Amino acid sequence: RYRRLDTPALITRLARTRPTRTITTPQQAATSALHHMARTHQDLHHRAERLNQQMHHILTTHYPGLLAVYGAGTTVAAQLAVTAGGNPGRIHNEAAFAHLCATAPIPASSGKTTRHRLNPGGDRRANAALHRIALVRLRHDSTTKNYADRRTQASGFHC
Repeated sequence: RYRRLDTPALITRLARTRPTRTITTPQQAATSALHHMARTHQDLHHRAERLNQQMHHILTTHYPGLLAVYGAGTTVAAQLAVTAGGNPGRIHNEAAFAHLCATAPIPASSGKTTRHRLNPGGDRRANAALHRIALVRLRHDSTTKNYADRRTQASGFHC
């Protein structure tokens, strides 16, 4: 009776079940366990939504520019705000923020060849947040797509 339901409908249906108080069969035990897991899932989902709304309010109040960045949702913007807020003395310009987020190129040259690699240090969570913004923009923003295409063609590097 539950096979054709998608996940949200399944969770709703299981949360509405009324398991018996006395469990005597494995089926009753499974039904009771699934009911309690569905209720727990709903509770945690509602808590997460409330926390997300609170974060969004804080970001709107204190960091409105972060939410204006295309591809930055509440969670990503919050991570960047935490990184910037936790290191106010280290961020003097864009390059300092790039080093803090481990996105700044560092020399990896030997001899006459000039090469760079990305900084392995820095805040990995901020790096992951920037990566998520880049992925969203590469998928949905035509300006970013065009830029990536130009850079790929100019470098001769193809994935």
